Amino acid sequence: MKNKLLLLPLLALTLAACSSNSSDKLSSNDVNITDYNWHLVNAKNELNKTIPELNNTKIQVTFDNNKMNFSGGCNNFMSGIMMTKENFKTNSMASTMMACSEKLMKQDQLVGKFFDQDTIQYSTQKTDNKVILTLKNSKNELLTLEGSPNDEVLYGNDSETVFIEISAKKNNQCQTNEECYQYRFVTYDEKYSKQYSEWKSGLPEIKNYTKNPNIREIVRVKQYPTKGVEKIYVFDMRVEQETVK
Repeated sequence: MKNKLLLLPLLALTLAACSSNSSDKLSSNDVNITDYNWHLVNAKNELNKTIPELNNTKIQVTFDNNKMNFSGGCNNFMSGIMMTKENFKTNSMASTMMACSEKLMKQDQLVGKFFDQDTIQYSTQKTDNKVILTLKNSKNELLTLEGSPNDEVLYGNDSETVFIEISAKKNNQCQTNEECYQYRFVTYDEKYSKQYSEWKSGLPEIKNYTKNPNIREIVRVKQYPTKGVEKIYVFDMRVEQETVK
């Protein structure tokens, strides 16, 4: 039995993001915030009280070429931004349409409301070998995030965006984890119809990706060339997901 959980209605926006090449920088205190993945470590409301629903989350915020993205709750959210040296203005948030647990959906709601159609003040600080980003919206809510260098900083700018479909079931003869799953590459034409390569055995390592059992999914990854034969794949986002029983 197959139960479809997600189909991304914003595929056009997803594909458009693939062709973007960032040249603009949001900079504060000599820190280019586009060079980092920002992980949420603390959230406070307008009364300066901690927001408990946003404790111990996997929320991550990134900035790229006049756009921002956040993910880690249930869905992926995207917005265009207009930036200055002290703040950036967001548009309405566009998002994927996955259904998840109430806890994760609440995280999406809270972070989405923080960013949606607002002017966000930002500042950075380097301390104890950490890079900290502080965001403040017009409601005086605060997000504090810790940065880690992004893929372009680690692997260079010469990347290609590819889509990979990953099977739901393991090969019965296989005892390891990700390598047990079949995979194939997916391309989209101008009408967003899908074309597939042949299925292959032995899913290659995709950094920052965790395979959930009984889930067939299409993921967007960044492919980086190396001096060797194998390429480096880095997980970007889930595009389509389906539970297979």
